[in-house]
Amino acid sequence: MANRYANLVGSKKINEDFGNINIGFDRVQAEMDTKGTPADAQAKADAAKTAAIAASAADLAAHKARGADEHPTAKGNAAGFQSAADKLKSDASTSAATPDTLMQRDTEGRAKVAAPAAADDIARKAETDAVQSNLDSHTGDTVKHVTQAEHDKLNGIAAGAEVNQNAFSMINDVSAGSKTDTVTLVGGTGVVITTDPDNKRISFTITGESTPGAHALSHLPGGTDVIPNAVTGGLSGLMSGADAKFVRQDGETKTGAQAKADAVKEYVDEQISAIPPVNDASQTEKGITMLSDATDGIRSNVAATEKAVGLAFQAGVERKAEVVAALNSIGVSASTNESWGTLITKMSGVIRSTGTATVGQVLAGTTFSNATGNNRVGTMPNNGAGGTITPRTTNQTKAAGYYNTDIVVPGEPNLLPENIRIGKTMYNIPGSLDPMTYTRLTSTIEQVGPTPGTDNTFRDLIEIPKDKTTRINDYDGMILGLLAPNSGSEQTSAGLLFRNAGVTNYNYIHQIVGYYVDLYMRTAEYKYSSWEIDMVNKRFRYVENGVARTWATIGRVDWTKPIYLTASFRVGQGYGANAGRGYVTFPNTTVISY
Repeated sequence: MANRYANLVGSKKINEDFGNINIGFDRVQAEMDTKGTPADAQAKADAAKTAAIAASAADLAAHKARGADEHPTAKGNAAGFQSAADKLKSDASTSAATPDTLMQRDTEGRAKVAAPAAADDIARKAETDAVQSNLDSHTGDTVKHVTQAEHDKLNGIAAGAEVNQNAFSMINDVSAGSKTDTVTLVGGTGVVITTDPDNKRISFTITGESTPGAHALSHLPGGTDVIPNAVTGGLSGLMSGADAKFVRQDGETKTGAQAKADAVKEYVDEQISAIPPVNDASQTEKGITMLSDATDGIRSNVAATEKAVGLAFQAGVERKAEVVAALNSIGVSASTNESWGTLITKMSGVIRSTGTATVGQVLAGTTFSNATGNNRVGTMPNNGAGGTITPRTTNQTKAAGYYNTDIVVPGEPNLLPENIRIGKTMYNIPGSLDPMTYTRLTSTIEQVGPTPGTDNTFRDLIEIPKDKTTRINDYDGMILGLLAPNSGSEQTSAGLLFRNAGVTNYNYIHQIVGYYVDLYMRTAEYKYSSWEIDMVNKRFRYVENGVARTWATIGRVDWTKPIYLTASFRVGQGYGANAGRGYVTFPNTTVISY
């Protein structure tokens, strides 16, 4: 086979082409010499590292040399470095009430300030506590605030009552001068006045210790203490001479007066008896009527009092206010100043809605009516187009509200149980896919020598899943066989390898085993009872002719493409029964991937 290191002739034996093999090794060594030793590579890497460090140091020094021109201090809305003064301020920040210092909360989120002086200063807890204390004291001050008992007392005062009314209006000719005026009782000759404040009593005691002397003449006309004559219908006084003459001489005697009174009584009795009897009043007859304060009665033989009329009027006013409020609540303009006739006309024009829609069920900004009222405004949000929802691994929520187009959830034709792993469920569809695949092989794959020709032939045996481990077992043994042609100069070779489909360049093929036979129909067979191919960790092992091989790493193949266990054949030239033959036989092979 040809490559850039040596040109080996496939038909020659190894001992016949040994010189070309040595040439190939020399060329490989020469190429390795041009690449340098590991020590050379490390020296180059160290030199590059040293140069990079030196360049970085030089850049840093130049950066420092430019100083404030490189990074000016932050000013206004322009970003920049923090100045030293600002750094001192931030470092000095504290939760204490320190003047000209930035405020910083302590570990409990608190900070202190000085006692406020100006109206717009920050108030501390001490100030707010003092305000609260004053408020509590003011609230509890019964002098400034009337107590409930005093409220009850005031509520019991009748309308029109006055404070400090006159204790007296006039005693004889002594009139009260004010609402708080007083009168003093003075004991005269032979009269003693005693007071009992505890029992609110004044006692007048006639002692008899001083008897007045004769003084009647002093009270008569011309005397020093004249008592006026009695006034008809007015003040009492002395009887005049004329009155005495009338009583004694000209006036009616007691007997005569009695006779006249009896005559008057007889006349009155006759007049009263002539009056027909008065019955109880009815709706058709006049008569005696009982008064009633009731406003909700059903009797027709009583008359309403002023109080009942007032209560009925007040009830009418209240009902009218309720009607007006009800009309206003449904959008109908009404006022208590309108007459009942006007209000009744408006009520008769109201069309009562019977719908059950709520504001949350009607589009925002749209008015509607329901059984509870008119001109209600909906609050349901308008979310626009419904759009398409593509299922993901997490929930997707469409906000509640109105959508002016359909909300589309695309279907997935591959959402089938056979496409879902057993033990998993997708959208309530339980999976039935068993991740372990099982195959049984009972066949023979062979290649018979061409006439003419000796080219390599690849036969892919099994595709190996890349995310699983594949076990190939055959108790009778999977057989790799070779038969040399009936010729002294031809040989047959066969092998097993990993490759991607269609790849024939051995630079991209992982050779597992390879054998050849020659010299006149010589044969060979290699039996494999077990394979274990771990594609997750990119390794494999097998048992050949009863000998277990250790784990080996799979290389050279393209892991982004399907990988196959492949048989390669190079069959020697021959004719008919004399041709070479290579084959792979599966007597009773099982292939399991899991």
